[in-house]
Amino acid sequence: MRNILVSISDIDFDKFGFQSDDYNFLEFLDIISTELSKQRLDENSRIAEKFGLSEIEMDEYTD
Repeated sequence: MRNILVSISDIDFDKFGFQSDDYNFLEFLDIISTELSKQRLDENSRIAEKFGLSEIEMDEYTD
């Protein structure tokens, strides 16, 4: 097994919700993927709100 060392700022450590300094690879990927998905969802929500898409009903998407 190999080890890698990743350095991040304290702000990012907190933002990504890390609780320890030692994670296996799958745990690390899960934490990173979850935070990046939240960021993308927030951005998509802002865009939808900006263009009024957040007010469209589901059946209107296909029209």
